[in-house]
Amino acid sequence: MKSSVNICFGKLMILIGLLCLIPIGVVVFYPQDLKYSLSFLYSGLFSVGIGTLLYVRSCQKKGSSKENRPALGKKSALVVVGTWLWAILIGAMPFVFSGQLPLIQSLFESTSGWTTTGLSVMDVSQVPHIFLFHRSFMQFCGGLGFVMMMVMVTHDPHDVMLFQSEGHPDQLMPTLKKTARTIFKIFLFLLAAGTLAYCM
Repeated sequence: MKSSVNICFGKLMILIGLLCLIPIGVVVFYPQDLKYSLSFLYSGLFSVGIGTLLYVRSCQKKGSSKENRPALGKKSALVVVGTWLWAILIGAMPFVFSGQLPLIQSLFESTSGWTTTGLSVMDVSQVPHIFLFHRSFMQFCGGLGFVMMMVMVTHDPHDVMLFQSEGHPDQLMPTLKKTARTIFKIFLFLLAAGTLAYCM
C-alpha cells in the first residue's frame, strides 16, 4: 500500500515541479526578469528530482513485491493533503530564493495563490512580471486541482479515489479523463474570455 501511495505522490511532486518552471517563459517577454529565473529553476528542478526519485524507488518496490491493488481510498486523502502542502512549499521557494519576501510571507503568498484566495502581501505595482505571472498561474492551477491535471496525462486505477478526495464528487463525462479534459477546456475558455474582457 505504501508503494502505491508514494507512486501517486511522486507523480504529483513531478507535476508541481514542472508547473513551477513555467513562469520562466515570461522572460521571453520581459528580459529584465531573467535574473529571477534561477529561483524558479531551482525550485522546479528540486521538486521534479525528489518526485522522480520517490516514483522510481516506489515502482521498483512495487514490482518486486507484486502487491495487490491497495485500498487507496483510505490513503488518498493523505496523498492529496500532502500534495497541497508540498505545492505550498515549492510555490513559496521562488519568493524566498529571489529575496522578494521572507519565508512566512512567501508561504502566505503561495497558500493564497494555490487556494485561489486572492489575498496578497505584495505591492503589485512594484513586483517583477515573472512573480505576477507565478501568482496568477498558481491560482489557475489551484482552481483546477493537481489531481485533475495529473488525470489528463496519466492513467492509474487509483485516479478516481484521488479525484474524489480532492473535492470533485461528480463526473461530467462517462470517463474520468474526459471529465478532466472537459473541465480544463472550460477553464481555458473562461481564461481567454476574461483576458479579452480585461484588454477591452
